[in-house]
This record gives sequence, C-alpha cells and structure tokens, in this order.
Amino acid sequence: AGLIMGVREALGGIISASMVFSSSDVPEVSAMLQFGISMTLYTMSLGVLWYAIFGRLQYGYGTQQDLICILQAQLAARVAALLENDPGKIPATVFVIICLSSVLTGVVSIAVGKFALGTAMLMIPKPVVNGFLGAIGIVVVQAGLKTASGVKFHHFWPDAGWRSFCSSQDRLWQIACMFGHTFCIRNGPMLVHWLFRTERHPGRRDAVKRYAGLACQLLPLVMFFASAR
Repeated sequence: AGLIMGVREALGGIISASMVFSSSDVPEVSAMLQFGISMTLYTMSLGVLWYAIFGRLQYGYGTQQDLICILQAQLAARVAALLENDPGKIPATVFVIICLSSVLTGVVSIAVGKFALGTAMLMIPKPVVNGFLGAIGIVVVQAGLKTASGVKFHHFWPDAGWRSFCSSQDRLWQIACMFGHTFCIRNGPMLVHWLFRTERHPGRRDAVKRYAGLACQLLPLVMFFASAR
C-alpha cells in the first residue's frame, strides 16, 4: 500500500509542477520545470511525513492539493508580465510567490478548521460549486493539451490551426495517450475485472482490486514518455 501511494503521490507532484511551469509561454518560467518537480516532491514528502506522525485518523493520509497550482500558474504568468523588462528576476520572484501562497493556504486552512468555519461552505449552492469545479476542469484540460503537445491553445483551438496541429504524428500520439490515461483511470479497473472474470473467480478479486488501479495509471504514462522519446 505504501508503494502504491508513493507512486501515486510522485505522479501527482510531477503533474502539479507541470501545471504551474509547463503551461507558461515565458522561457524563464518553463525552464523551472525540473526545479518545480523537485520542489513539489520534497514538500509532498514532508506533508505526508508530518501527517504520519501527528495525524489523528488511522486510515487517512495527507496529500497535496493540486488545485492551487492553477492559481499559482496565473500568478507566475502575471509576474512574468510585470518583469518583462527584467527577466533575470522572474525565477526568484516566482519561487517566492509559490512559497508564500502555499504558506498562506496552509494558514487559512488551519484557521478555518480551528474556528469551525467549514460548515459555512454548506451555504454555497450546489450549482455554484459544480460551476467552479467545471471551470477548474477546463483549465486543467487546456494545460494538459499544451503540456502534451507543446502547442499553445486559445480555449480549445490551437494557435497554429488544426491542420498544422494534426500534421505531427508524435503530437497526436501524445494527445491520444493523455486521453487514454483519463479513460484508463475512469474505466480501466472495471475492464480489468471483466477480463479476469473476477465475478466467476472470487479468488482473483483481491489481487485485481489491489493492482488494477495502479496499472491503469502507470501504463498510459509509460506509453506517453515512450512516445515522447
């Protein structure tokens, strides 16, 4: 279980860093991707270790919240625009903003829990929450398309046009792997259960249930990096 969760959290750290740095059109920000991956992995490890020592829920574990990466990506883009005439200051400023926003998010989360303000979220209508989550999904898909293909998108339209976009087989293969990854996560475990006939063979059910989800997450990722090479 620890190995499976470690792999999942490592993938989450890579994706979070990609959302912040790979989605930027500024070379100084995009060049920070490797540093960003290291930063997210280290901070994720510290968060998990802290919860393992001080957490109160026996079967719970701490994890990173990748939704804030969308806001951090916008902050990084804004900083790059303001420091357009002094690009040497962009990396350090982006780093400080990411650190401050992470700390402030943690402080606010602790304050909300300490003063029992979480129940106030129940006052927000469900359509508002659904619209907010849907908008986040759109931003994530746009960032995913740009990261996978290397082409800038305006909404869901590539700036170079669809004819130029579809002219590269490698680009199409990477996009197909991205959507295949989503399909595998959503429907892969169910298909694995069907292939192994776990309803007729209950002895296989535990093993399939334990490893099917991990396999469905790792297989498209391996295919994606294989096609990228």
